[in-house]
Amino acid sequence: MVKMEDKIIKNFIYKLEQVLGEKLKSCVLYGSYLKGTYKKGVSDINLLVIVDSLEYKDLRDIEKKISKYAYKNFLNVFFFPEWFFLKSSDVFPVEWQDIKENSLVIYGNDYIKKIEINKEHLRIELERKIKQLFLDFQQGIIFEKDKYYLINETIKNLKFLLQLVEKQMMKKLILPDFLKQERKIKKVEFSVLIDEILKFFSQIIFLIDEDFKKGAE
Repeated sequence: MVKMEDKIIKNFIYKLEQVLGEKLKSCVLYGSYLKGTYKKGVSDINLLVIVDSLEYKDLRDIEKKISKYAYKNFLNVFFFPEWFFLKSSDVFPVEWQDIKENSLVIYGNDYIKKIEINKEHLRIELERKIKQLFLDFQQGIIFEKDKYYLINETIKNLKFLLQLVEKQMMKKLILPDFLKQERKIKKVEFSVLIDEILKFFSQIIFLIDEDFKKGAE
């Protein structure tokens, strides 16, 4: 039985063909829909569209003829000129590696196989992302009203980044309890949990900044 989401994706590609014609080079499905974590009505269906080039007229046509359909059906779409996609793995190595390992070409040419990820570029971006997450978490504790949302989002992003760190180091990290289990945060442990997260950030940043670098040499 064909899933409704598959029909939505097929119809979207048809609309792309009508609007872009020969400029449409490839369409790639990636993210939760492939990883098995997709939740209907909650998760986005992530699509990467590679084109020859885009002019103002193309952008306007996409807005008028496709954008409402994409928004209505939870399609999260990114458009990339071919040259931009192939020359950006040094700037977006974390994202490009995830796409390279968890994607499916559903239309046109396979540009994914052409992606090459430099380990040093990946280390630098991982370090930058974790340090930025640390700064955002501290700022959020000071200024954000919804601390529970902040903590949950921080933990979710940490889990994703730490999977990549472990992969690059080729060993499992010793993780604190708050990263090992899914559970509702209780008010009584609120301050303790924040201290645990802050402490772990310090540990993992030092690890990446020192030990991770040594392993890459």
